[in-house]
Amino acid sequence: MVEGTIRSIDHKQRTAVIETRDGREISVHFPPNARFEVSEPATTGMMGGTLEDIGVGYLVHADIHELGTADPCHCASVVCIS
Repeated sequence: MVEGTIRSIDHKQRTAVIETRDGREISVHFPPNARFEVSEPATTGMMGGTLEDIGVGYLVHADIHELGTADPCHCASVVCIS
């Protein structure tokens, strides 16, 4: 699990760059079956969402599976905490 801030995102290509607290930048790819949870303002709880609900500047917890190659890591789930 990685906590960081979305620094860039391409919804069409399903990719993003997440910057961690220690300054590392991690390129990620969201497969079609990736799971998203976002804040629900009315209840201050969490609800299911989509990639389009996530944007630049959002603080997230991401479940990332590194491939050990130059390709972006795969991100299986994202919880938006801001």
